[in-house]
Amino acid sequence: MVACAGTRRADALALARLGCRAASAYGRPDLAARLDALIERLEGQRVTVVVMGEFKAGKSSLVNAIVAADVCPVDVDVATALPTVVEHADDPVAQVMRSDADGLVSAHPVPAGEAAAWIRGERDGGVSVRIGLPRRLLAEGFVLVDTPGVGGLDARHVAQSLGILSIADVVLFATDGANELGGPTLELLSLVSRLVPSTELVLTKADLSHHIDDIATADREHLAAVGLEVGVNVVSSELRSRAIARNDPGLDDESGLPLLVSRLRASGSLVELQGATAAAAAVSDVAAQLREVFATEREAIVTGATPAPVSAARSPETGSWQQLLGDEITDFASDLEFVLRRRSRDLMAEAETSLTDGDPDELWPEVSAWLAERAAADVVATFSTLRERTALIAARVAERFELSGGSVAPVDAAGLDDLVRQVLASLPERAALAAASGNKTGSGLNAFRSTFYAFTMFSTVGALVGVAAAPAALVLGLVVGGKSVRDERVRGRQQRRIQAKGAVRTYLDEVAFIAGKESRDALRLLQRALRDHFTTLATERQRTLAEAAASAKRAAEADAESRRKRLADVDAELARLDTLAARAAAFSATLSGGSV
Repeated sequence: MVACAGTRRADALALARLGCRAASAYGRPDLAARLDALIERLEGQRVTVVVMGEFKAGKSSLVNAIVAADVCPVDVDVATALPTVVEHADDPVAQVMRSDADGLVSAHPVPAGEAAAWIRGERDGGVSVRIGLPRRLLAEGFVLVDTPGVGGLDARHVAQSLGILSIADVVLFATDGANELGGPTLELLSLVSRLVPSTELVLTKADLSHHIDDIATADREHLAAVGLEVGVNVVSSELRSRAIARNDPGLDDESGLPLLVSRLRASGSLVELQGATAAAAAVSDVAAQLREVFATEREAIVTGATPAPVSAARSPETGSWQQLLGDEITDFASDLEFVLRRRSRDLMAEAETSLTDGDPDELWPEVSAWLAERAAADVVATFSTLRERTALIAARVAERFELSGGSVAPVDAAGLDDLVRQVLASLPERAALAAASGNKTGSGLNAFRSTFYAFTMFSTVGALVGVAAAPAALVLGLVVGGKSVRDERVRGRQQRRIQAKGAVRTYLDEVAFIAGKESRDALRLLQRALRDHFTTLATERQRTLAEAAASAKRAAEADAESRRKRLADVDAELARLDTLAARAAAFSATLSGGSV
């Protein structure tokens, strides 16, 4: 049997609630608390779809088309200055997230008609805008995030868009369907797909391109050439709008939006699967611990002796898992420092190569924008590595408890996402280049001086030998002056390169300092979260062992008649717990079958 996407979360919640009731009924509030936390995560589980791409690629129109509402402003100029979160609400509502002087962010309701002004950046102090709508897709748990464009010269927009990737489950990378993918766009798409594997390329404005099919084919070839496995979707937000206005399903299919939405639902089912897997593993573990108490008591009843609980042999010693956790974190800290240094070094080498091949006077605006974009991307990649590696460490430590990784969720993803945004906001906006341009006035004066001195010298020599040397002296003076101009240009360009490379190095040093400190702090916080999580699990098991030993002791000390009467009750409790364990196992089996 295969669990259908869309029902997994409901089934997982039902199973977790059943396990929670069982834990409470058997007097284990500690186990019930763990399942309560899992239930809360499942109830709040959402699939975050980040829509990003270059400026004027049709991102906002795409968001509007997906939810069939004009929620994001569309303009010939830059329309999205603040990230816009579109989520479910029973009635339309808008909020602006604003930051105060202390950096604390709070929500402020605004009239729906004023939201567009905040999104366009016409009001100061906004961090993001949240819009609630009653839409079926959003009610299913999907959240759409419209982002400022990337690839331009505004490093603030770049940092915002890349920072949001830390919360993305799915990315829709929008590009204008009138043009094939270029090198810079492919490089950015490659970065995005590494950070968020569930990435889809969306060719927008299909109704305006007569060669959209040829462009889509060419883009697939470009993606294959660089080894990117990214789905290619051709859509028209305009056709979607017309289809809705005319209630025309055929035109809607032609817009390509229904197919894109179905792909979103397929990607969302993977997120749902992760939560359901965690529920199955957690309930299975809780059932096993509850069963252990009665199983140990039953053995004591039957044998009349006090056996050691079966789980005692596999209960991890405190020092064992703590040593493993400490070793893993130490190794990761060393690896993380190496990765940060390597990224900074590689980025420095790329920037120096770019500056060596041209004149910083002309290249600096482009290089500095590219540098800010890459530095922000490296920060996001670093924190993505933090989350992934921490989850791996958690799974390894969980093995000491004979738990599957799916039953362990100690990583505070939301906290990491907030930290990523704080780090990106604290980065220097752009590398500062003091006196990047050569002193052209000074160069001109130097050239004039060289020409004048040469002319004067040759004229004087001519006068001394009685030759009218003024014309020749002028020509020779111009030759010398011209060489001086060329030499001055070379020296100026070399000086500007030195200054530009110094500015790049200073900028990257500052980025490395901020990212390094914050990543080390984040790693310490994650280590504490893991430590506290597994300490709780170890405490649970110690309580299970203590209760099992106590129940066995009572059974062994009871008389034969009391043991006989108690045996029926114990068997009944074991049957109930076996039913709970079997239900968890059956649910887990349906999950391993895939999705439909």
